[in-house]
Amino acid sequence: MLETARLSPGTNPTYLVPLPPNFLESLHQIRSDEIVIPAGVQFVAEGSQGKHVYLMRSGLGLRANLLQDGRRQVVSFLFPGDIVGLQALLIGQYHHSAEARSDVVASVIDHKHLRALWKDRFEAVVLSLQAMAYEEVRLTKAMIAIGQYSAEEAVASLLFTLYSRGQTHGMLRDNSMAFPFRQTDLADALGLSLVHTNKTIAKLRRAGHVELVDGRLTLHDPDSLARAYMLEVA
Repeated sequence: MLETARLSPGTNPTYLVPLPPNFLESLHQIRSDEIVIPAGVQFVAEGSQGKHVYLMRSGLGLRANLLQDGRRQVVSFLFPGDIVGLQALLIGQYHHSAEARSDVVASVIDHKHLRALWKDRFEAVVLSLQAMAYEEVRLTKAMIAIGQYSAEEAVASLLFTLYSRGQTHGMLRDNSMAFPFRQTDLADALGLSLVHTNKTIAKLRRAGHVELVDGRLTLHDPDSLARAYMLEVA
C-alpha cells in the first residue's frame, strides 16, 4: 500500500504534495512488479538505457550524478509517491542514479505499459507532466539554495523541506521523523564540504532549531525556523 499524504494540498506548498493516490495506484496496477530494495542499494544506474519507471511506494532514497573525479551531486531526495525514470521514457537514458537510503518498496513499470496508459487516459499524461513539473520546482529551489543562500540558510531550507515532505506522508512523531540520509548526502546536495555542513548543523542545534541524532530529524519549532530563515510555508 502506498504511503499517502495525510494533509490536504492547502496545508503545504503545492510542489510538496504527492500526486493523487488514485493515479499512483493506477500506475501500480498496470502490470507492474513490486520489488523491495534494501537500504544502500542503487536501483538506477546513471547512463544506462532506461526501460522502466519506478514508483516509490514506501521508504526514502535519493537521485545523484557522479563526476569523473568522484565528486557527487545529490539532485533530489525521494519520498513515497515520487516517480523515478520518467525522463528515460522520453529520451531513452537515465541521466542520474537512484539509491535507496532506507528499505524501499517500489513498483517497477515497463515503459510500454505506461505509454499504453497515456494513450488510453489523457489524465495520466497530465499527471505525469505534473510529476515532472513538481520535480522541476524542487530542482529550481535547490539551485537557488546552492547559488544564493548562505550555508546556514541552505542547510536550514533543506532540512525544513525534507521535514515538510515527511509531514505530508504522516512520518512525524512529536516533531521528529526517521531520517536515513547522511550528512554527506546533505553536503553533496548543497555543494558544501562535510565539515562545513557538520558545523552548520551544530549551529542550528545550538540555536534550538534542529536535532539530527541517531537517524532522526527533529525540528523543535518549525514555524520559528521558517520565520528565522524566511522559508516558504503555506
